[in-house]
Parts: sequence; structure tokens; C-alpha cells
Amino acid sequence: MGNLKIALYNLTTTIKTGGVETVYWAVAREFCRLGFQVVVMGGDGEVEAPFEAENLEVRCYPFKPRQDFLDLGTRYRKWRERMSFARQTRADLEKLGFDVILIGKPYDLGPALRGGHGVGARVAFMSGGLEFIPGYGRLVRRLDYFCAVSDYIARKIEDHCGVRPETNYNGVDVDRYQPRPPDEEMAARLGVGRDEKVIVTACRLIGWKGVAYGLEAAARLKAGRTYKYFIAGEGPESESLRKLARDLGVSDVVTFLGRLAPAELARLYSLADVGVFPSVADEAFGISCAEAMAAEVPVVTTNVGGIPEVLGDGAGGLLVGPRDAAALAEAVGRLLEDRDLARNLALKGRQRVIDNFTWPRWADQFLRGIGEA
Repeated sequence: MGNLKIALYNLTTTIKTGGVETVYWAVAREFCRLGFQVVVMGGDGEVEAPFEAENLEVRCYPFKPRQDFLDLGTRYRKWRERMSFARQTRADLEKLGFDVILIGKPYDLGPALRGGHGVGARVAFMSGGLEFIPGYGRLVRRLDYFCAVSDYIARKIEDHCGVRPETNYNGVDVDRYQPRPPDEEMAARLGVGRDEKVIVTACRLIGWKGVAYGLEAAARLKAGRTYKYFIAGEGPESESLRKLARDLGVSDVVTFLGRLAPAELARLYSLADVGVFPSVADEAFGISCAEAMAAEVPVVTTNVGGIPEVLGDGAGGLLVGPRDAAALAEAVGRLLEDRDLARNLALKGRQRVIDNFTWPRWADQFLRGIGEA
């Protein structure tokens, strides 16, 4: 394995926080740990690297935001935004001597392939979604390595274009998200009593994450139980979800915490009895479920997208159908009441993450795929 120079090419890495961006920084950290030269290429923004390393460089480039383009659809605007970014990055892709260029969005296929193959760099695409641009099938056939974050995504891509990427599951920081004694300082700050049960949801507050069904389940659970429900995250649905909590009469047990830094989320999981992830759309993987499982928190989630692959054969938690608040409440109540079941699932869940969803494992598979292992 040589001293690779790797470009992690993604506009949003340095301008926002979210699942894709978390993955990019985690990949950067792992490649730095392996001793590679890592250059994160993102848009001009205020997000800084969450770690320091001598072999990490962050380069930011100007771009034209999507809202400045004619509204001919979301994908058209995303494509135009990415192309404005590509024009600024092209010179560096060609002159900085990269061995590997890793992208995570199909809009970047053309610029990465042109800039990379023109100077002998290998181009890799880690797909975590189902956005299919014109020419998708032709472009992915030119890649040096093509992977998807779940079998679900891999199958959908194959159905679309006849090319099946290798499944290479995302990783979880199992050192950060690990079982630990209840954080007494956080419990006091959040007003959690010693005997109170704690339910946690962590996600972006957008419609397809299904948090509204979590709130409806909380209303069903309220009778006869003492618990607190913490929702960590922010997003465009924040205010409507707060209103829904008031309308459902659960504002006294539900607390919206906003976005938590990973270290704070890990502290919150130390208090949690159950993690609830009620997605209603096709999650590519389910990183939040995996993080909770790594922290030995049993989860209740939905059988959509790649989430069943995260839980495996009954490991880590209970699956229910999407948009079913009654089933969600029944499953959460079962885990709150059956301590032995909850503990058994918690132990199995962490072991499943350790066995299948770590960044060193991801990097090993990636390096084999590009011919470096």
C-alpha cells in the first residue's frame, strides 16, 4: 500500500452538517489514520474539520447556490450548483497529483472522471442514494471503484442501469458510541429523574424521517408510564413538530434539543432506554440506528430501505411498518417494560455494529476495490 493522495470531493462537506457530511469527515479521519495524504474539497462555507491531522488539508471553493438558478426542479438546481463548483475545482483536480478521487453524488461523476482520468487518478463513487442523472449508467461504467452503502441501494442501482455496485456499509465510531454509565450531569441538566425511562430520536427534522409518528406514539405511551422523550436534530419541520407535540398533549414529556455534536449525542445515549427511528422513506443505510446500537441502546425502527440490513436478523431492536404509530408505540412499550429483552437486543446490537459497520472495515474493502490491498 503506497502513500496515497486522496481527494474527498463533495461540495457540501464544508457548508452544512448532515449524514453525507458526517460520512465524509469519518472517511477523512480513517484515511489520515492510515497515513494517506487527504484533501477535502468542499464549497466556501463555515464548517471546519472536526479533527486535526498533519496529513489533512481542507480546500474550499466558491460556487453558485442552487436557489440562484431557475426553478426547473430540485435535481436541475442541484446539478447547476455542482457544475458551478466543478468549474472552480477543475484546475486542482488536474494539478494536485491525486491518486484517488472519491465522490458521493452522481452530479460529480462527469467532473471527477474528466479531471481524474485525464491525469491518471482512479475515480471512486460511494453511492448513498438513488438520484439518477442523464447518462448515469454510461458514467458509472467508467469508474475504477463503485460501491453502495447497502444492498438495498445496490439493487436499486442495478435495476436502473444494469450495473451493480459493491456493497460497502458505512462505519460507526464505536469508540465514541459505546456503552457507558448514565451521564449524571446531563441527566440533571435535562431533568431526568432516577427512575424515569428515556426515549431518544436523533435525525434531521424533515418529513420523511417520520418524527411525527414518533410523537403520535409518545401520545399513545403517555397513559400509565413515566418517561421523557428527547428529539435531537434540526431541520425545516422543527416548528411544525413542536406544534404537533402541543396538539397531541405531549409537550410535557417531549424535549426538542436541536442539533447535538456527536460527543453530546453519545452522552445522551448513556441515558436512553430506547432509540426510536421512525423513517417513512427509503433510508439508504440508517446511520443513526447504527450509532444507537453501538451505544448499546435497543432501537425501534421501520422496515424501509437499508434499515433492515443494519438490524440484521433481529439484532439490535424491533422493526415495525412505516407510518404506523400504534405499532411503534407497542414496540417501544415492550422494550420499556421487558428489561431482559431490551438488554439482550442492546448487547446483540453493539456486537453487530462491531462486526459489520466500522470505518477500518470500510477502508479495507475500499482499498481492495481500488487495487491497494
